[in-house]
Amino acid sequence: MPNFTIEPPLTISEDPPIVIGSLGEAAAFVRQALSQNINGVTPELLPRLERAATPQQAEEAFIMFKGWLEDNGLMEDEGEGT
Repeated sequence: MPNFTIEPPLTISEDPPIVIGSLGEAAAFVRQALSQNINGVTPELLPRLERAATPQQAEEAFIMFKGWLEDNGLMEDEGEGT
């Protein structure tokens, strides 16, 4: 399974902030969110991130992941942070 890069990386509003630079890192974050029962994690999000094998599938998984972050207020605002 290819590990597609996210450019530019996404920064998640945590303390300290978490930088997500690949679909593998995104999948790890979603796994953690699932284990902590964070609201809004849809059942199809993690498999999409883990099974992306083509650039098109990676783009679709990224869009779904970014949408989930935005919907749940987890993305750091651009211009904030380091």
